[in-house]
Amino acid sequence: MTQQRRDFNISPMRTIIGLVFMILILYGLYSLAIFVFKILMYLSPLLLIATAVIDYSVITGFFNWLGRVYKSNSTTGITLMALSAVAFPITSLFLFSRAMFRRKVSQLSNQMQEEYERRERGEYADFEEIDEEPLELPRRTKIKPTQTDEYTDYEDLFGE
Repeated sequence: MTQQRRDFNISPMRTIIGLVFMILILYGLYSLAIFVFKILMYLSPLLLIATAVIDYSVITGFFNWLGRVYKSNSTTGITLMALSAVAFPITSLFLFSRAMFRRKVSQLSNQMQEEYERRERGEYADFEEIDEEPLELPRRTKIKPTQTDEYTDYEDLFGE
């Protein structure tokens, strides 16, 4: 008679401890999300003002996009408008990050344009005049390869 061996032992106590830890981790993540949302709620007016100062076209573009969505599908447009109002802190953070991204891209584009123009115009290089006589090198002589009078099997391929 053979005996089956099970390496895993499922006890009810392990299951309960695992569930308690999972609930604690989920509660901690929920609390962290609420804390971050509250901080964003207080910072959102400042983020919106900073977005308007950096690049106001981001805000106008967002409202134009909402208007286009409303014209194409009114239900989706109303839903997105309500969601943007309810999640105003996240919307303002999104708009601020988009304005910062546009600003960085614009700066990099300007730098690349300046670099391109500088290369096209060219630059003067600093140099120093050296008053020396030119270096005279000895004449080169051609060295002829020496022929060997050794017999090789290669010559037999063309003969006979």
